[in-house]
Amino acid sequence: MYLLDEFFVYKNEEIVCETPLEVQLHPHTSVGPIEIYDDLIYTNYSKNDPASKLPLGIFEAKTVNGNATPALNIQPETPNQMSIVITAGMTKFQTRLDANGIVKAHCSNNGDKENKTCCHVMKSINVTEKLQKDRILNMIGNSVFKNLALHVTLESDPEEDSDVGSFITLLRNIPSLHFEDHKKHIISHPKPQTLNP
Repeated sequence: MYLLDEFFVYKNEEIVCETPLEVQLHPHTSVGPIEIYDDLIYTNYSKNDPASKLPLGIFEAKTVNGNATPALNIQPETPNQMSIVITAGMTKFQTRLDANGIVKAHCSNNGDKENKTCCHVMKSINVTEKLQKDRILNMIGNSVFKNLALHVTLESDPEEDSDVGSFITLLRNIPSLHFEDHKKHIISHPKPQTLNP
């Protein structure tokens, strides 16, 4: 933010217009207290309170250098079981994914067996077991992704009043997880297949 602050000062001096560039600051609730506001040099900010829903979705902006952000696709299977397919941007997390027993697989999109991509799969997780739920929560938190903002889609709605439904509600309350409505999602997510050694 300090770097951007200096840039806004520079840009405003360079443009020299009657109305200075107005910058809207919309912090996410997961960034913690906004203590830097008092240290900023640029004066034409509109400072908004932290919120979990921002005007521009976190994944609507282009990623830095075109790097893909890891995405989780949750696939409810039964009232008690679900699978998670992790796609995109996994290279930097490969060591931690392996260390946590999250298996690599080949995934095909729309049944296209020719164009398989690499993904990681947590298959048939029983969410009634505390160890299994903790494994997912640890993956999102300290063990793999370190609370990185993740794009999450649901393959289908879980059964009403099911254990999977309750667990997905818990996941929706984690600030680093950004759910997309699967009914609006037009990209078909890959289905996990066994990795060919």
